[in-house]
Amino acid sequence: MTAQEISDKIIKKTGVNVFENSRRKEVIHFRSLLIYLLREKMSLRWTNISLFFKANNKNITHATVIHSHHYYKFYKDENPKLEDL
Repeated sequence: MTAQEISDKIIKKTGVNVFENSRRKEVIHFRSLLIYLLREKMSLRWTNISLFFKANNKNITHATVIHSHHYYKFYKDENPKLEDL
């Protein structure tokens, strides 16, 4: 499965556009899920994840990617829907 297929699946199942320029909690949570999957399941480097987001019109730095990945476990505790995907 490609990075684009994973992001499309998350968007389709949740109705949340993870590439949207938003700080809404649900967007942040599902964006963090995508970053977690890209890093842990696809072994993408931080910079490559950042470039993937930029290719989808979401400007995000590798530092923000690392931060989001780090907080995924906290978001997962707060939002059980993250584990259902």
